[in-house]
Amino acid sequence: GRTPPITALAAGSTTGSEVNLLLHDADKLDKSLRALTWGKKNAVMLSLDKFTCVRKGKTTERTARNSSPSSRLLSIMTCARGNESLDIEAPTMLDRDKFASAFARFLGVPLVEEGAGGKAT
Repeated sequence: GRTPPITALAAGSTTGSEVNLLLHDADKLDKSLRALTWGKKNAVMLSLDKFTCVRKGKTTERTARNSSPSSRLLSIMTCARGNESLDIEAPTMLDRDKFASAFARFLGVPLVEEGAGGKAT
């Protein structure tokens, strides 16, 4: 299946209005006041301080079951019980690498390469 789009919202927003978080200086706006949300029917919203790392490849139970090659998979890991990861399938390895780097930089978390033994890059 196709991964639903990821939208950035203000964590306390009740209107659902989108916020372009890339325009904000990460040092000026506390991570706990910003959030990512995904899904439609059962939307998940997590504050940015809940994300722990970005992993490339088949690193979660869900990605291990995915029939796509590991070179197209990435997982954004969290410390939120019940929503431990957001698993994404990219169209190509290059896209996966770009997505992974961008998410790691934006969230300010380590990027872990597949097979790196947990070593962040």
